[in-house]
Order: sequence, then structure tokens, then C-alpha cells
Amino acid sequence: MINYARPSNDIRAMANQNTTIEWWENRKPDFELYISEFVIAESSQGHPEAAARRLAALDGIDALDVPIEA
Repeated sequence: MINYARPSNDIRAMANQNTTIEWWENRKPDFELYISEFVIAESSQGHPEAAARRLAALDGIDALDVPIEA
């Protein structure tokens, strides 16, 4: 199990993190995923090593163009 963020000390947040990790490990192949430039920008923030892990997890996911109106 790879953590892309610092584990929370809050039990509910920790449960949500574990659910997210499980989804990425087990359910990701069942879906056609897309991201936007905003996901990439947010994933790039924070601790450099954690950001690098998050960006690596997003590698290969198609990025949608965001219209200026959005």
C-alpha cells in the first residue's frame, strides 16, 4: 500500500484515506479515468517527495482540456 499523503491522526480521515488507497489499487482498472490541469496543479503541491508520488500515480491518465468558460 503506497501513501500519497501523510497519514492522518483523525480516525475518520484515516478511514477515508484507506478507502481511497484501496480504490486506486483495486477499482481503478474498472474505470476510464480523466484528470484536468487543476488535478495536476493540486497534486504538485506539498512535500516534494509526496508530490512526486502523486504525480507518478497520475501518469498515463488522459488530461481533459478545460474551456476558458469553466
